[in-house]
Formats: sequence, structure tokens, C-alpha cells
Amino acid sequence: MLVKNLETAGILNDGIISKAPDSLDPTLENTIYSGIEYVCGFEKCERIQSLFASVLVEDKKLDEKSWKDNPYNK
Repeated sequence: MLVKNLETAGILNDGIISKAPDSLDPTLENTIYSGIEYVCGFEKCERIQSLFASVLVEDKKLDEKSWKDNPYNK
């Protein structure tokens, strides 16, 4: 159901997560949020982690850059 809702919202296309549209139906947005919260609450997000793989990789790169650029870490 979560995957179907992500597809309906235009967030999941061909198994790849993309940025949410600027205008997303509030009911659908809440349903997606609740679905993610439910899965992560009981399964530690492992079941849906593959959907967010590209997003996680990019976030990790940004975190590493931020860490390296922080003057307190030099």
C-alpha cells in the first residue's frame, strides 16, 4: 500500500524515489507519512530502505562534506 501511495503521489517512479511535488494532497501526504512511520516503527525501515537508496547515498555524501568542511573537525 505504501508503494502504491508513493506512486500515486508521483514520488516513486520505476522504483526510484524522487522529490515530492510542490502540491501534494494533504490526505495522501498523511497516508504516506503514516505508512513510513508504521514500517519504520516495527521493522526499523529495513523493508523500505531500498526505495530510498539513491536519496540515502546523496545524504551521506552531503554529511561527509559537511563534516570535512567544519572547522571544528580540523
